[in-house]
Amino acid sequence: MLDTNRLDYMIPEREDGNYTLKDKVIIKITNQYNDFISELYKLSPEEIVNRANEKTIKEEIIYYLQAIDYSPKQYEAMLKDEDLLSELYFEWTSSNEDFYEILEAPIDKYINLLQERNRINRSKDDIVR
Repeated sequence: MLDTNRLDYMIPEREDGNYTLKDKVIIKITNQYNDFISELYKLSPEEIVNRANEKTIKEEIIYYLQAIDYSPKQYEAMLKDEDLLSELYFEWTSSNEDFYEILEAPIDKYINLLQERNRINRSKDDIVR
């Protein structure tokens, strides 16, 4: 049975076996993530719910690292870190970035769009009456 919580599809496949440093980092953190998921399965439902945010952020970290390019020296440093994904997650949790600021722009944009739709619909209703 396919485990949809695992991110095996993120692991790059190279027929020639020549993996780039970026590939190796993605493989490393994807395997760390999959180990994390395996550990979650051993927890109670309550503990799993309590760690849902960690699961989501770790996924986003992998997607981010997949999308961004770093220097070879940076990739080499990442490869030397024993528990890179957990360390990146810890850095995120200890940062001073306000999570609500990250959410604010897209949420406000959508709410403004809804407000504009309602205004247009009210105008149409007024014309029909």
